[in-house]
Amino acid sequence: MRDVERLGLQDEMQFAGNEWIVGEPLIKFSPAGTEGFLSPKALPWFDETEIPGVKTLVDTEMKYHGQVEERPEGMAGWVYAAIVCEAARKAVEEGGYENVDGAAMKRALESMQDFDVDGMVKFTFGPEDRRGDTSCAVYQIQGGKIVRVTDYREVHILLP
Repeated sequence: MRDVERLGLQDEMQFAGNEWIVGEPLIKFSPAGTEGFLSPKALPWFDETEIPGVKTLVDTEMKYHGQVEERPEGMAGWVYAAIVCEAARKAVEEGGYENVDGAAMKRALESMQDFDVDGMVKFTFGPEDRRGDTSCAVYQIQGGKIVRVTDYREVHILLP
């Protein structure tokens, strides 16, 4: 992407990648070369503060760190920690604290259907469906910002 920028070919090439590459470091790496970069994402972005969970995440980051690092692993850590906490709560509820083990956590995860992480994602997991996140939207880098350009749509399960 830096070579595309260096050679002035930004209007000639389109780049796309997965959710885990799109963040502040990529944009800083090649500001002009990343313009228009597309990515499907299962999780919202940090500026979508109209979503209650995103607002809580941003407020918490500001309170304890004074800034928000817009990195995909930060968003994922927040969301997936909430999912694991819910699974642990369910496992304790099912068999008591002393009986929480890997099998109990697996049963708890497999019982989760449309678990809403404060508007950020609905998580579904089961013996036959290991997707977890069941929808995604396409995001694009525009003017140095990550912007959602489609609505979220269900991601269908692909089975052999």
